[in-house]
Formats: sequence, structure tokens, C-alpha cells
Amino acid sequence: MKLKQLELCGFKSFPDKTTIPFPGGVSAVVGPNGCGKSNIVDAIQWVTGEQRARQLRGKSMEDVIFSGSKSRPPVNMAEVSITFANDNGSCPEEYRDFSEIMVTRRLFRSGERGYFINKQPCRLKDIQNLLMGSGIGAGTYAVIQQGNLGAITEAGPDERRIFIEEAAGITRYKARKKEAQSKIKSTRTNLLRVMDIITEVERNMSSLSRQAKKAERYKEYKKRIEKIDIALAALEFDRYTQRISETHRLLQELKDQEISHVTQLSKLDAAMEEIRQERASMAEDVNKKEIRCFELQRQVDRMEKDLQYAKTESSRLAQEAGELESQLAGLREKQERIVQDRNQCREDMEKAARDLEQTKALLTNDEQAVTGVRQNLARYKAALEEEKSRLTQLLGNEAKYSNIYQNAANTKQDIARRLRQLSEEVVRAGQREQETKRALADAEENLEGILEEAESVKGELVYIEQALEEKRAELGDQLRKVQTLDMERSKSKSQLSALKRMEGNMEWFQKGVREVVAWDQEANKEDSRILGVLADVVKPEPGYEEAVEAALGEALQFVIVKDKQTALDAMEHLAEAKKGRAGFMPVSWVDAGFTPGSLNHASSLLQHVEAADGCGHLIKSLLSDVLVAEDAQAAVELKNGYNDLTVVTKDGVVLVSPRGIVGGGQENSGPGILAQRQQLTQLEETIASLEEELETAKESQETLEKETRGLETDLQRMVEGLRDLGREEMEAQKEVSRLKEDTKLAARHHQIVISEQDQLMGEEDDAEEELSKYKGLVDEAVNEVQQAEEAVKQAAIQVEQAEAELDGFSEKTTDLRVEISALSARLDNQKETFVRLAEFEEENQKRLEYTEREAARRRSSSGQSSDKIEELESRLTDAYTELSQAKEALEKVEISRQQIENSLKESDAMQARIKNERESHREKVRDLELSQSQRKVRQEAVASRILEKLGRPLTQARNDEGLPDVSDPKLADEAAMEMDDLRQKIGRMGDVHLGAINEYEALQERYEFLTQQRDDLMHAIESLEKVIRKINRFTQKKFMETFQKVNEKLALVFPRLFHGGSAEIKLSEPDKPLETGVEFEIRPQGKKITRMSLLSGGEKALSAIAFVFAIFLIKPASFCLMDEIDAPLDDANVSRFNELLKLIGEKSQIVMVTHNKKSMEFADILYGITMENKGVSKVVSVNLEKAQEAA
Repeated sequence: MKLKQLELCGFKSFPDKTTIPFPGGVSAVVGPNGCGKSNIVDAIQWVTGEQRARQLRGKSMEDVIFSGSKSRPPVNMAEVSITFANDNGSCPEEYRDFSEIMVTRRLFRSGERGYFINKQPCRLKDIQNLLMGSGIGAGTYAVIQQGNLGAITEAGPDERRIFIEEAAGITRYKARKKEAQSKIKSTRTNLLRVMDIITEVERNMSSLSRQAKKAERYKEYKKRIEKIDIALAALEFDRYTQRISETHRLLQELKDQEISHVTQLSKLDAAMEEIRQERASMAEDVNKKEIRCFELQRQVDRMEKDLQYAKTESSRLAQEAGELESQLAGLREKQERIVQDRNQCREDMEKAARDLEQTKALLTNDEQAVTGVRQNLARYKAALEEEKSRLTQLLGNEAKYSNIYQNAANTKQDIARRLRQLSEEVVRAGQREQETKRALADAEENLEGILEEAESVKGELVYIEQALEEKRAELGDQLRKVQTLDMERSKSKSQLSALKRMEGNMEWFQKGVREVVAWDQEANKEDSRILGVLADVVKPEPGYEEAVEAALGEALQFVIVKDKQTALDAMEHLAEAKKGRAGFMPVSWVDAGFTPGSLNHASSLLQHVEAADGCGHLIKSLLSDVLVAEDAQAAVELKNGYNDLTVVTKDGVVLVSPRGIVGGGQENSGPGILAQRQQLTQLEETIASLEEELETAKESQETLEKETRGLETDLQRMVEGLRDLGREEMEAQKEVSRLKEDTKLAARHHQIVISEQDQLMGEEDDAEEELSKYKGLVDEAVNEVQQAEEAVKQAAIQVEQAEAELDGFSEKTTDLRVEISALSARLDNQKETFVRLAEFEEENQKRLEYTEREAARRRSSSGQSSDKIEELESRLTDAYTELSQAKEALEKVEISRQQIENSLKESDAMQARIKNERESHREKVRDLELSQSQRKVRQEAVASRILEKLGRPLTQARNDEGLPDVSDPKLADEAAMEMDDLRQKIGRMGDVHLGAINEYEALQERYEFLTQQRDDLMHAIESLEKVIRKINRFTQKKFMETFQKVNEKLALVFPRLFHGGSAEIKLSEPDKPLETGVEFEIRPQGKKITRMSLLSGGEKALSAIAFVFAIFLIKPASFCLMDEIDAPLDDANVSRFNELLKLIGEKSQIVMVTHNKKSMEFADILYGITMENKGVSKVVSVNLEKAQEAA
């Protein structure tokens, strides 16, 4: 790369943009002192990557920014761009396609900075990589300054080696080696980290493995317990089912007999009631007739309303039928449009399919052509690879022969040194063997002490494990107790929630009651006319709920209203809405009731009932004439003394009223409203008690858990101690093994050293033979490499031509594939549209048929409504007639009163006999029902337990596979014993970490991943070490070759500059060619120099110039920048300097800053640096060749 142009802006004394073109040949920068000449050199150094401010003659990097003058303010940015002409392609491969390469560096006062290559942002490292190996850049030999000449001669061997490396072009490889070493270091660090993690993971895996196996056993036990529990529950459920069925049969027989008794008693009660009523209550019969008339009148009113509704409905149906017929016309028209769209879509689909097939045919033809081109390309590439392989082989041969030749030369020097070292190594090996034996004895003694301590710790560990096992069993029992209490609390809360939901939804009340309450809340939001339901204001004492419910009966569901009109409005609403029936209690109708006198063996039920605030008079009016007795016998006897009162037993089973005795039981009857309210209160108290008991149990559990954790901590501490001892034991064993191996190695090493002495004596003669043998082979290999490179170039041209042809076909086939994809997508869309239109057609047809049916149905319903109107008119006529007849019957009811008085005594005797028989059967029924209820509760408890435990019903769970056989009682007992044994095992297991299974699997996956990472890191280290060894071999070869060549050129250049004398460079450590420094020995003519510091300034300058010029003759840089290096030279030496400079200028571009007139005359072009304005530099150029031609 040649220096083409330099641009400065804001750099040091160049505040304005300044462009300096550099043609080929020698360019001289001249001007008075202090005008800014050296700033040109600094700018080139800065833009090529110099990072040392001191090297740029400043204290900080900010000093390179123009700091202002009297006439110019300071600028905020310095920017330098250097342009290289890429005429020889020596730059890195990624830039070889550019004819010019511009490198730019920018710095702001704020500290921001930027680097650019061809105006694209980059890193400083990218610029260094671009210039590396070219001799250009910071600290290279392309830039020579006056102040550095003495430094070259007085530099240390390592500093001087850098120049040889740059000339050899191995700085790029050394940078790669350094990068590889850095990667190895970081990779080793990562490997150590991964190994630490693997060790930790292995330790965790060991612990988790035990926990996972324990969890697996736990799950197996739980699964087996679940199977046994299901089987035993199913067996128990079936037993209850069988017993319930048998009891149900017995109950049915007794109930049939009860029905017979009830029927007989009912008949007797009816007959006796008729006699009593006919004797004193003719008015009641009259009332019945009035009620009958009232009901008939209501029927007439209802039928009149039904008739009016039927007429309205008939008219509506006729109108709807007309509207549906008008919709039919629109649906038929829409159906025709859908059919037309579907036909058009079918035609589009067929056209798209034809276009798709044509395009696919074109693609097939092009792909066949591509196949031919690819075959040619493959053939050309194969030929290219074959030539490259041949070239690689030849290069390998060349390198191999060169390496062998160089190695043979180095081997002769190494043999004598190695023989001297071997005798010393024998002595050291013997000493090493004695040291390892002493260390081995100490290590074995340490191992015995560790083993004794480990046995002691194991004894303590067994004691703690036993204590922990007992504590875990105790904790398991406490956990089960907590679970049982929690389940009971949850069950009670579930029942309480259900009862509260029923209470909130008024599910205890009749449909009519719920409807009336909702109606009032909606109609009278601000001022409700309904005060509540009677059941809400009654509060019986515990145990008297059944008695109150029996006494009040349906009155419990009476709605309490403010007045009679509210009751009438509510009844009218129920009748219109047909939402059931309801009873009402207007407050204005309530009287004070009857208050009985003193009672014997009985009490007023009112004494056992409380009422809500403001409702006491209601309850008193209903219950003031009700007595409560302990049993049925007492109730009947008490009735004989109080004929006008009602007597009810405490359990509510028997109620004796002035009209008769009512008793018995109802099948499948649940608890009453008041009983359920009492149950709700009891559940709340039960839940509070359970929560208190559960809290106490949890506190005990926490105490046990704390004690268990303490034991576990002790156990873990002991285990960790034992594990540490185990690790110490392993380390001690490893140390013993290692020391044993070291002893063997020391003895073996002594024998190897003696063998090497004999072997090296023969190798010295072999090295001399190889020197002469491989010299000819190296020359022959160089010629073959040149021929092979030409063949590779020709093959590469053929490959490029074939690839260009293939790219043309590829672009065309890509377009065809895109077109095929578009056609396929269009065809798919049309298919979807066709299907969608078919669906629309089917849906519209269904709507059409539905509308036709609806229109027909409404026409039919309209006709039916007409028939219903006729029927209602006929029924209304009959109702009028029946109403008239009822009124006539009411008038005649006064005629019949006295007929059956004589049969009353016979009926009483018969009634007493039947009641005795019925009471006996009833006792049996109560016992059986109680037994039946208990069995059902237990059966439901079995099913509920399985449902709560498994989340699925017993009927489903009993069909699971693998359930044990418990059909035989012996097998059932064995299964129960097995379940108890498994539960004891689970209890002894203590805490089980069920997540350990998944954690272990995840940890196993992580362990496999980490081991793979470890293998990859080790492979990476091995690969990097191979790269470093390869770089070492290459750089050693190139360094030694360049070193010899520089020495040869130095032997020619030095006498020309010094007019005699000699100079040479030597390796400071010849046996370490990769690390050795370079010594500089100078012998001016007629002088004996023992130290470089004894040279004069001019001699030092000439010596440094000779050294640099010798390098330029071997590896010329793209350009050579010299800053007043001719200043220390006299005229004679300047002339000799210029003669050599002319020789260097044939291959390199020269840019020099000088004050010397001879050097100016020697230059092809002069750049004058002036400072018209103080502090601001300006450039003026003069082309001397053109000036001479013009002259």
C-alpha cells in the first residue's frame, strides 16, 4: 500500500482542513523551526494508531487538538485521514477489492473518539490489523524520528527484536498467538469454574438421588394405600348398600301396615268429625259452601281472562305468519345470488389451476438447465480443489524441507548444551526420589489419623439418626391430627356455606313465598309493604324446633304484611304470574290470642319461643293456645282436660287439636326450617371450636417441626463433617498415590537421562547429513509451488464463470417459484371462497326452510287458538251453570244436621284399638329409620371421603386397575393390615421432598450439559494449543530467515555508511529462538567499541540508519517517514545517506522532514510549511522535476 494523501483538520497547528497529496518517489517537508513540520509526522503516527501522548510530544491526548492562537479560537475536534493506494493487494483479504483505503481518526475535547475505515466506523483493533505486518503503525520501523535513532542503538535486545519481527511479517501471527493465549487463559478459568460447578452438582446429585428414591418409595406407598383404601371403601359401601336395601324392605312392609292403620283411623276420624261438626258447627258447613261459590266465581273470572288472552294470541300469530312470508321472498333472492357467485368462483378456480400447471412446466425446464450448469460447476470446483490440494501439499513439502533444514542447524547447537544438562539432571532425580519417599511416609500417617476420626463421627451419626426417626414419627402423628381437624373444619364450613346459601336464596320456603318477596322488593324498593316471613321471626329454644314446626305447620311460611290490601295485591300477582300459592298474615288481623290458666304436667309452647323485636304479638296469637307435652300418651291425656287447646309433643311427631289427632312420619322428609336454622347456629359454634383446637394442634406441630429441624441440622452437620473427612481421606489417598507415582517417575527419569546421552551423540552426525540433503529439496519445492499457483489461478477463473451462469438461472427459477407460490395461494383462496359460498348456500337454505316451517306453524297455531276460543266459550257457559247450582246447594245445606250421633261411642272404641296397634308398628319404624339413616350417613361418609381424597367419585375409582381382592373377609383384613403397615412406613420416613424427582432429573440434565461443556472447553484448549504450536513453528522459521537476511544486508549497508567497518546482529539466547532478543554489535573502521554508549551522536545515528535500511532492503514498507534523522550527519555522511535513500526509494515511498540542503536537492517534491499567522500552519508544495524542466 502506497501513501496517497493526508488530510488534517483541527490537529495541533492545522486548525483548517489541510490536504497533502503524496506522489511516488521522495517527498521532503521543509520549513523553519517551530512552523509545524513535525506535526505532519505526528499526524501520520496518530492516525495509524499511536496511543502514547508522549510519543506525540504531548502530556495527554487532548493536546493534539488545536488549542487556539491570538487570532484563532480553539476547536473542539481533531481529525486526520490518511489514504493508501491499494495497488499491490498486500492488505488483508477483506480490503483487497478496494482500490483505495482511507483510515480516519477523530477526537473531541469531551473525550469522545472515533475510528473509521473508508468512512465506516470501526475499532482501533481493526486499524491495527489492517496495518499489521506492513511496517506501518505505532512503534514500527516505517517511522524514524531523530529522537529515536539513539534509542535503536541503545535499545534492549527484546525491543530490537520487534523490528526483525515486523520485517518478517510475523507480528500479525504473534498477535493471534497472544489472542489465543488469552483465550486459553479465559478458557482455563471457565474450565475451572465448570469443574467447580460439576463438583457441586455431583455433590447435590448424590443428596438428591437419595431424596428422589425416598420420594419414589413414598409415592409407591401412597399409591398402594390409595388402591387398598378404594377397595376397602368399595367393600364397605357395598355392605351398607345391602343392609340399606334389607332395611328398606322391612320399612316398606311396616309402612304398608301403617297406611292401613292410617286409612282406618282416617275413616273413623272423618266420621267422628262429621258428627261433632254437624252437632255444633252448621255455620262451618255454610262457610264451605260460600268458599265453593267463591272458587267457582274465581274460575269464571279466570276463564273470562283466558278467553280474552286467546283472542289476542290468535291475532298476534296471524300477524307473525304474514311477516315470515315476506321474509321468505328475500331469502329466496339471496339464495339465487349465492349460487351465481359459487359458479363464478368455480370458473376462477379452473383458470388458476391451468396457470399454475403452465408455470410449473416452465420451472421444470429451467431446473433441468440449472442441473447441467451445476454439474459443470461441480466439475470445475473439483478441479480447483485438486489443484489447491496439490498446492497445499507442495507448500507443506516446502515448509517441511525448510523446517528440517533449519532444525538440523539448530540441533547441532542444542546437542552439546543438552549433554551438559543431562549430567546435572541425574543428581536432581536422585534427590527428588528421596524427598518423595519422606513425603509418602508423612502422607500415610496423616491418612490413618483421618480414618480413625471418621469412625468416631459415624458412631455419633447413628445415634442422631435414631433420635431423628423417632421425632419424625411423632411429627407424622401430629400432622395427621392436624389434617383430620382441618378436614372436619372444611366439611363443617361446606355444610355451613350450603345452609347459608339456602337461607339467602330462601330455598326453605315455597315458590309462592319467594315470588311474593321478590315482587315486593322490585315494586316497593323504598317503602316495603311486606314485613318478612313468619319463620324469620320465630326463635324456639333448642330442642323445641320440631314442636314449633308441628304446631305452626304451613303457617311458618306465612308472609307478614302491613294490611289486608297488600295480601290481596300479592295474591292477585301470584294468580296472574302463575308462580304458586302463599299464605299471608295482615298485622291488623292479629288478636291477643288465648292465655291458658295453670297447667298440670304440661307447659305452654309460647314459654319456649322468643320472637324478633316487634313481632311478639304475632307469635302469641298463633301459639297462645298450644301446649307442649313430652310424648304422645301425655299429649292425648292432656287433651282430655283442655278440649279447646292444641297439644303437641316435644319431638313434633304428634299433634292433638280440637279437630283430631295428627301424627306419623313422612318418607324422605328432611329437617324443617327452624331445625335447619338451629343446625346453622350449631355449625358456626362447631367451626369456632374446631379452629381453636386446630390452632393448638398446629402449635404442637410447629414445636415438633422445630425440634425435628434441630436434629436435622445436627445430622446435616455430622454428615457434612463426615463428608469433609471423606474428602480429606480422598485427598490423602490421592497424595499417597501421587507420591508413589512420583517416586517411580524419578527412578524412571534417571534411566531416561542416561539413554538420552547415548542417543544425542548419534544425532549430531545425523544433523550434518540432513543439512546437505534438504538444501536441494527446498529449491526444487519452490519451483513446483510457483507452477501450482498458476494452475490454481486458471481453475478459479473457470469456477467464477460457471457460478455467474448459475446465478442467472437461480434468479430466474426463484422468480418462477415466487409466481407458483402466488398462484397456489390464489387457488387456495378461491377454494376457500368456494367452500365458504357452499356453506352460505347451505345455511341460507336452512334459514329458508326454518322460516317456511315457522310461518306454517304460526298459521296452524292461529287456527288452534280459534278452536281454543270456542272451547273456552263453551266451558264458560258450563261454569255459569255450575255456579248457579252451587248457590242453590248453599241454600239447602241447612236441611241436614242430625244423623250419626249414636255410632260415636262405637267409633271411639275401635279407634283406641287401632291406635295401640299403630303405635307398636310406629316404634319399630322409628328404630329401623334411625338405623337406616345412620347407615346412609356412613355410606355417604365413605363416598365423600374417597371424593375428597381422590377428587373423583367412588363409583369411578372402584373401576381402577390393580385394586386388591377384598371379597373374602380374610383378604380384607390382610389388606387393612397392609395399609396400616404402609402408613407406619410413611410415618417413619419423616419429611419427603416430592419435588426431588423432578429436581434430580433437571440436575442430571444440567450435569450432562456441564460435562459436555467441560469436554468442549478441554477440546478448545487443545485446539488453541495446536494453533499456538503451529504459529510458533511458522514464526520461528520466518524470524530466523529474516534475521539471517537482515544480517546479510547489514553487512553491506554498514560499510557504505561508515566507509568501512562492520556490524552484525546476534541472538541473545540462541537456544530459545521464540523468545531471544537481538544484540547489535558495531565495529567502526579502526575502532574497538566495547559499549554502544561510547559511540558519538553521528555514529549512533548512522548505526541506527544502517539497521533500519538493512530491514527496508529485506522488507520495504509502503512508505518511510523520516523526521530530521539527517540532522546529526555531516555533509559527507549525508551524501552517503542520500545514496542509500535512493536505493530504498526504488521500492518504498519516502517522506522526510529535513533542514539539510542536500536532502532537499535529493527530493522529488518539496512541501513548505509556513506560519503566516502565529500558531497556524500552512502547506505550500513545489514539484522539483517540473521546475527543472520549466527552467
